Amino acid sequence: SDQFEKFTNFCVINKEYDSVSFDEKQISTGKAVQGIDGIGIIVNNKLCSSKKEIEELINLNRLLTVTFVLIQSKTSSKFEGTQIDNFFRWTKVFFDENPKIFTTDEMKNFIEMKEFIYKNSKYMKERNPICNLYFCTTGKWIDDDKNLNKIISTNKRELDSLNLFDKIEFFATDSKKIQKLYRKTK
Repeated sequence: SDQFEKFTNFCVINKEYDSVSFDEKQISTGKAVQGIDGIGIIVNNKLCSSKKEIEELINLNRLLTVTFVLIQSKTSSKFEGTQIDNFFRWTKVFFDENPKIFTTDEMKNFIEMKEFIYKNSKYMKERNPICNLYFCTTGKWIDDDKNLNKIISTNKRELDSLNLFDKIEFFATDSKKIQKLYRKTK
């Protein structure tokens, strides 16, 4: 499962951040983090790994365009509502004003970057950040699963009610989509 997390993190960030290479460690949330396996924070078209990098981009551009990419990976053979709901719950905790429940150094760094971005919202001249959520599994996504779609729409509404984002997208990423994402990395 650890290898699958690294693999899906690599494939998703490669899609979101069109770059030749990046350090996969900079998107890992660390060992035993609940609900979120990878986070990419793309600021002004650069995948950032520290508050200092974001500060340099603000000083250089006097502008902030941000995309948060959160990834949850499961090796299960199907999409499960409780797992998707759990992913959203931990995403809401991450964007909460007091996300102290996360204890890994990696998550503390992501939280520091997120807080710095919102403290500098005056530089968001074009739009609020975008939040792209990827739930990846080796199963097959069924588009017309009413229960799963209800869980997703309800949670997206709750996340949207935080008024932090310009747009929130949820990507149910099944085995075929993961394969396509991988091929695009080549």
